[in-house]
Amino acid sequence: MSLNSICLVLGGARRGEFETLSEMGVKLGLILDSNSPGGTPVDHQFALIEKFDFQQAAADLLALIDKISENWHVEAVLNTREAYVSHHSAATRHLGLPSISESALRCVTNKTAMHNAFVEHIGKHSTALFSRAKSIEELPEIVAEIGFPLILKPTNLAASLFVQKCDTFDDLLTGFSSMQDSLRAHYKNWASLSVLRPRYR
Repeated sequence: MSLNSICLVLGGARRGEFETLSEMGVKLGLILDSNSPGGTPVDHQFALIEKFDFQQAAADLLALIDKISENWHVEAVLNTREAYVSHHSAATRHLGLPSISESALRCVTNKTAMHNAFVEHIGKHSTALFSRAKSIEELPEIVAEIGFPLILKPTNLAASLFVQKCDTFDDLLTGFSSMQDSLRAHYKNWASLSVLRPRYR
């Protein structure tokens, strides 16, 4: 039996991201993030909609895709959000579709690796000055090196979660401590932090 082809859209369905494909006759399926506050448009054009918790492991997504593949030939997987890059990479590799390299995946999902890649391939002026800090004791040396203002952010979160601007050392100390507490609550694990100075003021 020949299966109908479908393009799976990961995460959500924002207007402007899928309509052109539908107009071209591409059948679309949506794997909707169950944690996302936004739903699907009332007049959506999806042939199927499945909910998935993207906080689960990629292996769980692959099991869902295998279930979908019993009734559909998955021809493509579309992702337009940073938060789902790892799941998208796993899905495309699982299906034998074109996918980003492991090194590119690491750069997309790890801001420190991304900064290092820019510096290595383009030069040190291609990105903001930055440094990693795992403790408050490291902050004075970092401030002496790159100055203020600083942008304090976790290394591996999307959507600017917990990002703070610090204009003074007091701001930095307060922000660093509060961010550690927030990350512990968010991950239940300790995460390292990045301190960056914007290239342009």
